[in-house]
Amino acid sequence: MNSHLLLRLPDQPDQPVHWLLQSQGKQAAPEQASSNTIASGSWPTVAVFIEQYADSEITSDDATRHAFSESAVTVLVPTARVTVHSLPVQGRLTPAIRQSLPWRLEDEISEDVESLHFAVLGQDKDWVHLGVTRQSDMMLWQNWLARAGVHTKHWIPDALLLPVMDDHCCLLEFDGLVLARYGQWQIAACEHQWLPLFLDGLRKDRPDLEVTQANGTSDFPLNEPSRSTEDNLSPLSFLIPEASNTRINLLQGQWQPASPWRQRLLPWRSIAIMGCVLLSLLTINSVLSTQKLEQETQNLQQQAHGIYQQLFPGERVVRLQSQIRQKLAALQQPEDNAQSMLTMLAQITPVLNAFPELQASSMDYDDSRKSLRIQAKASDFELFTRFRERFETDLGKGGTKELNIAIEALERTGDKVTGMLVISGGVS
Repeated sequence: MNSHLLLRLPDQPDQPVHWLLQSQGKQAAPEQASSNTIASGSWPTVAVFIEQYADSEITSDDATRHAFSESAVTVLVPTARVTVHSLPVQGRLTPAIRQSLPWRLEDEISEDVESLHFAVLGQDKDWVHLGVTRQSDMMLWQNWLARAGVHTKHWIPDALLLPVMDDHCCLLEFDGLVLARYGQWQIAACEHQWLPLFLDGLRKDRPDLEVTQANGTSDFPLNEPSRSTEDNLSPLSFLIPEASNTRINLLQGQWQPASPWRQRLLPWRSIAIMGCVLLSLLTINSVLSTQKLEQETQNLQQQAHGIYQQLFPGERVVRLQSQIRQKLAALQQPEDNAQSMLTMLAQITPVLNAFPELQASSMDYDDSRKSLRIQAKASDFELFTRFRERFETDLGKGGTKELNIAIEALERTGDKVTGMLVISGGVS
């Protein structure tokens, strides 16, 4: 069964810390609060509370064990350390307006605004209601709870949990200190001896004000502290119904509790930061290395283009690697082709030597046609005719080599005659 623990912190460390443990669920009316109460009590001082809280547990009548450390906890802070102020606000409560609220109270508060904690407790119509307490008190209470091992997300001024009715002042006594609530956002705390004077001051402005106890009776003793222990009912029994439902909370701003996930991940934050830094460095190094390689590749490509254009001037470069492979393939003729060309040259060399006036300027061997094309020039047409006749006699079909010769593109250019000698056959 889930349980709800109500803790009331004292005004001074040597005063009792009251507690009440109640089963969670539908809350009873204040006069019937004991029906849901599992147990109640107090630690005599804050020091004892810090020492004993973590190990405290209660076994209910149905033998169910309730550990304080496993219960949902609501903390009540002393109203004597908290004041409530109301300010007119028009429109929505934006973050900018929230930040300006403390400075609007500067004239009402005798202390430095920066030393105080401000929490928005509620808003209705055109009014916003602020709870104000010292930062030093917030730190003190947080220190007590942290040392005791209390985990809570809810701090409430105790008097704001008293019942509220029109033209009524509701009172509740804790260890000689009387809590008073006389309006939705009007609360106070005073010692019992000053209670008559406090009530007289209220009645000056509100003569019809009625005084009642938190249990609904009107017989609150004004001259001496209440000693009523009817049914051994804890004073907290009259506060826990509102404590379970109210949205009032002092833990705002810098005091807002961290998310449980954030608390779990917090120990790993340094490792995560280091991991992110390392990943960033690796990414940067990878990007720089890639950029360097890309730059080197670009430089090499430019050098290769330059070399290709030097070797083959005027030729357009489209696909450099493919073009280079084609050029290499053209240069690397098969051994059989080279042998065929050399064989044919060896056969025609004697005839060429017989006509020194016939000068060869270039030659090209076509392996597919087994033909040798020689660009030659001479002084006249007759020299080409005599060369052909001699070739046919020595190497033609009438000779031993069975080579064929044809003369193509024979023309005169100036005092020279040029022509193409096409020699084929004779090589297998």
